[in-house]
Amino acid sequence: HKIGHLENMLKVHVEAAPRLMSLMSNVFLNFTNFFVYLLLALRLSPLTTLMAFTMGGAMLMFSFPFVKRTKNISKKQAALHQTMSHEVNENVMGLKTIKAMNIEKESAQAALNIFDKLRENKLKLFFVRKINSISIEPLGIIFVAIIFSVLFQRSAFDFGVFAVLIYLIQKIFAFVEDLQGSFHSLNTSMQFVRKLLVFEDEIKANLEKDAGRADFRFEKELWLKNIVFAYSRRKLQILRGLNFRVRKGEMLGIIGPSGAGKTTLVDLLLRLFEPQSGEILIDGRNIKEIALKEWRRNVGYVSQDMFLKNDTIFNNIRFYDENITEEEVYQAAKAAYIYDLVKSLPGGFNTIVGERGLSFSAGERQRIVLARVFARRPKILILDEATSALDNESEAMIKKAIHDLKGEVTIIAIAHRLSTIMNADRLVVIEEGRVAEEGIPRNLLREKSSYFYRVYNIIQEKNG
Repeated sequence: HKIGHLENMLKVHVEAAPRLMSLMSNVFLNFTNFFVYLLLALRLSPLTTLMAFTMGGAMLMFSFPFVKRTKNISKKQAALHQTMSHEVNENVMGLKTIKAMNIEKESAQAALNIFDKLRENKLKLFFVRKINSISIEPLGIIFVAIIFSVLFQRSAFDFGVFAVLIYLIQKIFAFVEDLQGSFHSLNTSMQFVRKLLVFEDEIKANLEKDAGRADFRFEKELWLKNIVFAYSRRKLQILRGLNFRVRKGEMLGIIGPSGAGKTTLVDLLLRLFEPQSGEILIDGRNIKEIALKEWRRNVGYVSQDMFLKNDTIFNNIRFYDENITEEEVYQAAKAAYIYDLVKSLPGGFNTIVGERGLSFSAGERQRIVLARVFARRPKILILDEATSALDNESEAMIKKAIHDLKGEVTIIAIAHRLSTIMNADRLVVIEEGRVAEEGIPRNLLREKSSYFYRVYNIIQEKNG
């Protein structure tokens, strides 16, 4: 789903559900009142009441095309709300790029076009509903005039009965008008609720599977055994029989060309997806047997996308885990080589990092994220291009923090920067979803036919 769709579901579509229930109760109440007044009018003058009832029914039939029109406009309106929410979120996230490329006007115009369509749709909805309701009033007046002219000619004309009858018929017409308005409102709310229900069904169909009940135990090795995986929208297999092992306490580097399946491998290790065939084993046990919460509590993850909340450094390291003590936050910061910097700030650990952490450099943000992972003391640490966006000094500090963990934590480091994995215990090269090479980095560099040798020398030539 596009950015902003979920926000729109929560803010607009969910709100439509109680509104729909309220409208349905109003329709039921109007029908009840309608029949009460109808019965009273029938007691006074069956013929006149039947005429009014017939005319009211004809008016409801006349309104059906307008109701259908309301339904179609409401469908477009619901889709436009989602598009608007996505556009706003996406442009705010990319504001720096938009301003740097001097395309504020063009970007704003694209958003304004959506707002214009929303306004146009709202006006259409207003006119469709008002034209339908306005047409009832003159018809009601004409009908009352006809009844008066017919009844006044009778010798037994009773003005009191006539007044009561007119009041009852007027109420009947008012209920008909309310029913027409309710049908329009029901159609408008129904489109939002229908999309919400479809979204809910989609969520239920894609819930994470967690059949595991076992605790996390890691004593020997992690084994990715003949893993095959393809995304549902792309039938092409991303991983094609991937097979390698990681020993406990080992640092394993993983490299490979773009599209080789490295990110997919990370998603499988984080149990965001499950392989179509093959299995991931830890000490001989399929990781699916381990409770999902237990697994993720013991598997740390650091990516190149540094996610920080606009909150204090302390809260960004603790990150909703109240079991992490103040001392553990400080120790994690020291392990990530960010403690001294934080203590030098006027606010210390209570310093607000800013929106997406932009008050700090990329290297500083990454070390805060690293401290967040360290505070949870993972048994396995996955680094997914964790140093690709950093300067040399920041990369050196991250490498030092990672080096301190060697032997204590099992590290799986996916990297484009070869300097990040030069000190790895072992290196795996993935090409076309399979292991193409495997060995100690220094040994692979001696083999001129190896992928690692070729890539290393290309980088050396670029650096002069």
